[in-house]
Amino acid sequence: PEAALDLLEEVDESLFGAWKTWQLAKLQLKHGDTAGAATQLAALARQYFWHPNLTLVAHDLLHPLPQLSADFTPPAILLYSWNKCEALRTTLESLRASGTGAAPVFVLDNGSSDGTADMLKSVQDSWGTEFNLISLPANVGAPAARNWLLSLPEVRDREYAAFLDDDVILPQGWMQALMRVAAAKPKAGSVGCCVTDHIPPFGIQAADFHLLSPTEGMRSFVDVQEHIFPFCQALGQHDTFPFHYTRICASVTGCCHLLSMRSVADIGVFDVRFNPSQFDDLERDLRLGRHNWEVYFHGPLTVRHMQHSSLRQAMTVQQQAHIMGNRLKLEHLFTAKEAAALQQNTRQRAEEDLLRKCAALDKLPGAAPQPKK
Repeated sequence: PEAALDLLEEVDESLFGAWKTWQLAKLQLKHGDTAGAATQLAALARQYFWHPNLTLVAHDLLHPLPQLSADFTPPAILLYSWNKCEALRTTLESLRASGTGAAPVFVLDNGSSDGTADMLKSVQDSWGTEFNLISLPANVGAPAARNWLLSLPEVRDREYAAFLDDDVILPQGWMQALMRVAAAKPKAGSVGCCVTDHIPPFGIQAADFHLLSPTEGMRSFVDVQEHIFPFCQALGQHDTFPFHYTRICASVTGCCHLLSMRSVADIGVFDVRFNPSQFDDLERDLRLGRHNWEVYFHGPLTVRHMQHSSLRQAMTVQQQAHIMGNRLKLEHLFTAKEAAALQQNTRQRAEEDLLRKCAALDKLPGAAPQPKK
């Protein structure tokens, strides 16, 4: 960052002024100067008042979420895996180093045959805090594995549970970051984060997903009237800073997300009809919206994912057929009216959030009134 800052000072502001300010704010944030970064971006957001990401990021830097109380109850941390011994080992090493304190960990071995069982027993013996193993004789699939973990009495007694994929690299404080959102948003049934590739240039795999209308979305079938069109504008981008905000959305990735156990009691668990995987986390997030729960994305938290999403890994005809089959199931679980209501509600809530944050920036000292739509 120091070398980059020296080079940045040489950039001609008359040619690249906005870009220079943006990069300076990123560097200040990396150095822990949140106030300096916020000041830079607030000025930029007033200049480019039509740019929603600038407004969202600047506002959230100026108005951070409240800190957790020192005695907050940590969530149960849940993982399940099938034949990914070395990736799971890396994930658990990352988890142990990430600062989760006394949060209980529950790992379900989904019938692995690659040495996962021995590796998990070794990790359990050296973990130091509560580390629980569940071993199944066969792979029951992702939704059923998730439901098995959610059914455990020790998990049901918690207020929140955090699911992690078995191939993620976690930063310090990831658990606390998700819990801060949950504490500030009592109607949040699910809280997720930004997920990127684990190697440079760290392309974004998932951020906040919203729903497009049937006239905006891209169809998957020529012979089915589709209603659900999830969309994430961040996919593939290499800069996570434009998504360094917290806001309501339609869905977040299940790669690293926090569930309210009250929402589990209210709307139920994951739908096993999506076995062995694909769209089960999306379907449950949409079900949350249908039952007046909320889903939140927390962009300041970035988690690295060691493998591509399953959508990007579908290379064979059989894999593609499975995904399209689950996509078809998803369509038939929501009526056209329900899908339209979800799409309109989340879009309205996101727009209200943006306008509220615009108004807050307009109230800053020295801010000139900006045109409104």
